[in-house]
Amino acid sequence: MSGLIIVPIFIFYVAVSFFVLWLISKKFFPKVKPLKLGGIVLAVVLVFPFWDLIVLKVIKEAYVLTHQNPIIHEQIKFDKNGKYESLAIFDSVDDINRLKKDIPKYYTDMFNLVNNHIEFLVLDKDTNKTKILKVTQTNNGKYTFEFIDKTQAQYKLTDKFYKSIFGIYAITKYKVTEVNSNKLVAQSFSIGLIEFFKYFREEILLFKTGTGGSMLQVKGAGAFSSNTILGQLHMLK
Repeated sequence: MSGLIIVPIFIFYVAVSFFVLWLISKKFFPKVKPLKLGGIVLAVVLVFPFWDLIVLKVIKEAYVLTHQNPIIHEQIKFDKNGKYESLAIFDSVDDINRLKKDIPKYYTDMFNLVNNHIEFLVLDKDTNKTKILKVTQTNNGKYTFEFIDKTQAQYKLTDKFYKSIFGIYAITKYKVTEVNSNKLVAQSFSIGLIEFFKYFREEILLFKTGTGGSMLQVKGAGAFSSNTILGQLHMLK
């Protein structure tokens, strides 16, 4: 539920909260001047539903300002067509059946950057072990799939996930390395932000969209999956 109904609800919230806090303040801080007291109470009332968003915004901007993204250590080696040979995406373990369905939907642009193949980590449900799946795009736009024992890619993308400050936000750090030399080529990060006070804002004040999503949010920075990381690591293309 959203739209104009938000306005009277928010006004009612401000009025009730202001009155309650005013009574409390008058009882415990009787010497404070009414005008000054009213300004403090009003500021608390207005900020209270959005304090987590303010904190997250500060965290995000501070991290972005103090961390270069991406960091390029060495240029990718391209051929005359602006492509590199092959890539191993080892940032997560995929379900092989889902991956085969997702490749034509989400990985077309990525395959257009490579001449040979892309490798993925997949889980063998029979043995519960991780395997390397080599995926090659054919001339007719189809894909061939082959299990290999050792990576054959020119470059490898990996990541590590870190939670910070009681899980308020999380950092995923990506690395691109050259497989043969194990040389670090580039680094990038994404910061995921958690809105941990959203129930009051969305369910009581109804600050949400008609589809039930959050109307107010602080967007993260960087890429959020292996599908988009090559776009964020713009030195690859």
